[in-house]
Amino acid sequence: MHVPKDAILMLSGVSCVGKTTAAYEIVKNYPEFRRVSEYDLLRTVVRTAYECLAEEAYIDKDELISKYHALFESITNSNFEITKLQSEQLLPYVKEIILRQQRRRIPTIIEGTGIIPSAYFPNNQPLAWLSKHVVFINLYISDEEDHISRRQSRSEERDYHESASKTEIIISQSRAGKNQLLHMQAIKLQQKFKNVFSLDVSNYTPSHMASKIMELVFDYFDTYN
Repeated sequence: MHVPKDAILMLSGVSCVGKTTAAYEIVKNYPEFRRVSEYDLLRTVVRTAYECLAEEAYIDKDELISKYHALFESITNSNFEITKLQSEQLLPYVKEIILRQQRRRIPTIIEGTGIIPSAYFPNNQPLAWLSKHVVFINLYISDEEDHISRRQSRSEERDYHESASKTEIIISQSRAGKNQLLHMQAIKLQQKFKNVFSLDVSNYTPSHMASKIMELVFDYFDTYN
């Protein structure tokens, strides 16, 4: 089983589906991989904006920090169309990271709710700079009870003090929108592009999730490269 040194794994999926957990598990088992999170992407956006403002001799740190937090809050929005627009705005920064890691030949996982695979295939064609060594894996969760349980666990870990009814509403909205649409779009893309997948991770443990992701990755590179 072989993964090219310029392989990039793009993990998409709604909040609480297990993207970050899976990425950490993969890095633990395959230390050649590096992980880039949505926070890292947004820090790149803010740093770029900060540098531009510095050149113009206008810097308001508090305003910049506030915009950073607002951007992160909005990118976790359950509305699919809003998230897709935000995903498109992040594209130049994602491109920079992908191409840099590929030049350095460092296998990398990029994960976040703001990654929408269809944004990388406008008009059903891959972006010009997108190589076949960039693999998109959408994590889909079909079991609503499992999804609610994951949200409750995260709320307890991070001390959100979120009520059970609020958790159910948030998950219900997420499932009715992005969770299903991301899955359907990934399945449609896979009919034409072999480097796009959607994996149902319902009731998977973190290690099982990471194993299934890497099975898809190994099979892809063994079969199509």
